[in-house]
Amino acid sequence: FFESPWAWWLQIGRLQHPIVFKITTDFLSIPSTRCNYTRSFSSARRTITCNRNSLEGDTIEALQLQKNWL
Repeated sequence: FFESPWAWWLQIGRLQHPIVFKITTDFLSIPSTRCNYTRSFSSARRTITCNRNSLEGDTIEALQLQKNWL
């Protein structure tokens, strides 16, 4: 048996299911958080101001993720 799902994906899943492995890599790399979801919306409200209300969804997502990574 494997210690974790990630260990299985690295040793077996990567070779047997390469496309699903890429999706799984994205999914399993999401850190768990205990922060309240309202905090995330408050942070987004500071990103999307009156002057920046025409930002694309991908741009907003990238800015929010960058805040979390830094």
